[in-house]
This record gives sequence, structure tokens and C-alpha cells, in this order.
Amino acid sequence: MKLLGGRGARLSLTALPGENFRSTSTADKTCARIITTGDITDPETRHAVVARTLDQFGRIDVLINNAGVGQYGYPSEVDTEISKRIFDINVFSA
Repeated sequence: MKLLGGRGARLSLTALPGENFRSTSTADKTCARIITTGDITDPETRHAVVARTLDQFGRIDVLINNAGVGQYGYPSEVDTEISKRIFDINVFSA
């Protein structure tokens, strides 16, 4: 984020809400960014991210999908609901 923002990229970031990650927008000489909190597997969150980004910046030039989770274990021992959640995050949310 620092490298891209430092080179003038305008960033739209998304993550689950947390103490260090809250929905905000900032603009200064080195970086313009939008931060949207939410679950990327939720269609409303995805739509909000795209809408906020287009509203603020007018377009999306590059998308870096860095959301991903994993679970280690034998397929016969893995909870099916957890496997579905992993696919939602790693495959369908993009």
C-alpha cells in the first residue's frame, strides 16, 4: 500500500472491520485512499466498494484481490461449512 500510494496510485481498500481498519477516506499529497470495511463475501459490501471507488476516482484501473484463507486437514475431516466459506472468500468474492 505504501509503495503504490507513494507513487501516486489512488487506493480503495477493503477488509473486515477492526481497531486499525475503519471506513474512511483520505487525500493528501502522497496518497488518496478509500477504506471500506465489510465482509467481501457479502454482495452488498462488494457493491459498496465498487460504488465508492467509482464515485471517488471515476474508474478502476487495477484490481488486486488479496483476500484468501485456508484450512489444513484431510478432506474427509474438514467441516463442509468451513469449506464453503473458504470457497466464498477465495473464489467467488473476487
